[in-house]
Amino acid sequence: MERVSSKTQDCYVEFVSAQDAVRAVDRHRDNMQKGRPSRLGDRPVEVQLSSQAALMKDLFPLAAGVWWDNAKPVILAPIDGQPWKTFKGFVTEEEMTMLVKHVEIPQRVSSNLRLCVLAWHPQGKLNHNHADPPRFGCLQSPYSKECPQRPYECMISTIKKLPWYMADHITLRQRHAIYDATVRLIVLLKQALQREHRSHETVINPQLMKRLVTAAMLCPGFSVVQKDNIAVLADMEDDRARTFNQPRFAEQWVHLHGICPRPGTPLDVLEWYIAIIREETTRRVHRKHIVERSEIQRTACYTSLYFGYMWHEIGLPTGRELDNLTLRQVARCELAVIERILRRVFPAQEEYALN
Repeated sequence: MERVSSKTQDCYVEFVSAQDAVRAVDRHRDNMQKGRPSRLGDRPVEVQLSSQAALMKDLFPLAAGVWWDNAKPVILAPIDGQPWKTFKGFVTEEEMTMLVKHVEIPQRVSSNLRLCVLAWHPQGKLNHNHADPPRFGCLQSPYSKECPQRPYECMISTIKKLPWYMADHITLRQRHAIYDATVRLIVLLKQALQREHRSHETVINPQLMKRLVTAAMLCPGFSVVQKDNIAVLADMEDDRARTFNQPRFAEQWVHLHGICPRPGTPLDVLEWYIAIIREETTRRVHRKHIVERSEIQRTACYTSLYFGYMWHEIGLPTGRELDNLTLRQVARCELAVIERILRRVFPAQEEYALN
């Protein structure tokens, strides 16, 4: 689905292997030859082999300056004099905003969906007289109104297929745009499910909510706190959140934007290391000069001290400068500080314990 216009495009079906895809296409062609064409409702369906590269190109159509090697993006070098071909991100903030708008106001008229009809001269010629300028009529798009589940499914596909492992090409601001759109869609879907008399019950249902929430909780790019917010919105039980690698007291991880617990780490081991970090950073702050210590403690009154004063040692910038940092830059900074704190605590001969 086009995120800005909401118009549905080609539908891709992913198979485990290329052989499975070939067999599916061959079966469709056999049915065509036997006079039994595949249909979606009343519409005939055309099936052909495609590729991961075509899927990614259609799923991220506004990603300039990137070439898809199957599902792997290859960022191209900037071209002098052609800034529009420079890579700026896989999705834009406008795409995420418009995706939510299709749910909030499905009957609206989008500027990208206007079908402009030039008024014809009575004699059958286009009227270009400046005294009588062409008149335009705008036709409303019915796409998102007739298929209300499409924006949610588009978000699920975006979260799952976006190459989060390219962390050096995704900024905190871009991630927040995707996260914010996800949260707003969950809220809207929750409201739709709570209505007594709701339409489209066959497509707007708890299964769609489960798919959306699961995609968000499994997203490798969202932070611990972001996933905790989603879990709260979805009324998720703590035990269920644990299955998504969420730690206890996840709401306290407010100062870690790029790292999360290693999957499979026992909770008691994780919280033991957090306690070590908390005690060591607190001890270090208490050793500072009273003026500097007072200033740090004054700032700490407005934030979480679950990790102690680790946030002070990380020293991330704020505002726009923080937004423009990539996920990789933030994660490397956070890991470096955690390693430095632990090396202060453990003797050098016990360095093997950190590996």
